[in-house]
Amino acid sequence: MARKKRATLKEIKAPDEFQVTMGKAFEFLKTWGAWIGVGAGVIVFGILLGVFISRYQAGASIDRFVDFHKAAAPVLAQPDPTAETVKQPTDEELKAATTAIDEFIKDNKRSKLALNAKLTMGAAALRTGDFETALVAFKEFAEGTKDPYAKLIAWEGYGEAADRLGKKAEAEQAFNHMAEAEGGLVKVNGLLHLGDLFNPDTTSEGADVAKARDFYEKALAASEGDENELPPAILVARKTVQARLSALP
Repeated sequence: MARKKRATLKEIKAPDEFQVTMGKAFEFLKTWGAWIGVGAGVIVFGILLGVFISRYQAGASIDRFVDFHKAAAPVLAQPDPTAETVKQPTDEELKAATTAIDEFIKDNKRSKLALNAKLTMGAAALRTGDFETALVAFKEFAEGTKDPYAKLIAWEGYGEAADRLGKKAEAEQAFNHMAEAEGGLVKVNGLLHLGDLFNPDTTSEGADVAKARDFYEKALAASEGDENELPPAILVARKTVQARLSALP
């Protein structure tokens, strides 16, 4: 029986053509799609993880990758764009994934993958309504990662979970991390989230029309440009902000 290929440090540092293509696609999403959100961001992470696993099938570290991928499968699943109806994972599948990912983290505390697993666990918990678990997972990932883009994905998830739990101050702090970005859709969406925190149409407590208006106007300023030339994602966000502003009392 042929031995499986064992990854070497040199091979891992020398990406093949497919990896380069994936990297360029990821950069495109970050630059022009600019903000793909918690769920989609985790899926991209899963795609890259899958590429790694498909190339290297040996070694204890790779075994951990495979174990994690199995545990997180419902969260990392990519929807089939050709299907008439997109099959979404059930709450039971997502809850099982959350439990499996938590066990993986406990069993692999010294693995760097344990930190990344927290981002995935946060996404699963957020989708099942387990906002306390999501809050903890997203915060631990955001404070532990050195990747500025992944950090913002986590802060958005943290803000959403905090908002659902009625922790407005914590949600505001998280969305401020997004709003402080230099530009692009991440900044616009951060300001949109902040406006929604104080919009009487989107919040039941602590409404402040003046604050909501200020955040929305800043979001418009951050998305200025010829609408025929704006990236589609930014144009959609801009139209959303305009609709929010026009509906304010």
